[in-house]
Amino acid sequence: ILVFKEGTHKFDPTKLSSQFTQVYVVVEPELKPDGNVQYRIAVANTKHVPPYGPYIPDPPVINKGNIASFLLAKLINSERSSMCSPQFQTKMERTNANLL
Repeated sequence: ILVFKEGTHKFDPTKLSSQFTQVYVVVEPELKPDGNVQYRIAVANTKHVPPYGPYIPDPPVINKGNIASFLLAKLINSERSSMCSPQFQTKMERTNANLL
């Protein structure tokens, strides 16, 4: 799930949970002192999801020009990694068996 967060509210992943949600990517815009926008990135996933890239930089801030390509790669890789997790495989097999 990709969450675009604005304001000072904290993101609570328990409000969006489901059996198939394995990864949350939270993006929060920040205004730099020079007036440009940058984005703070946070990623959380279940413990069963294997590591995947691109990895979050330190500090976890990405410039406006790089955010689209970074998020696209991160989201695609998170989906692929989630599908390889044993927990997801079990649920997917059970769902497919029920459908067939």
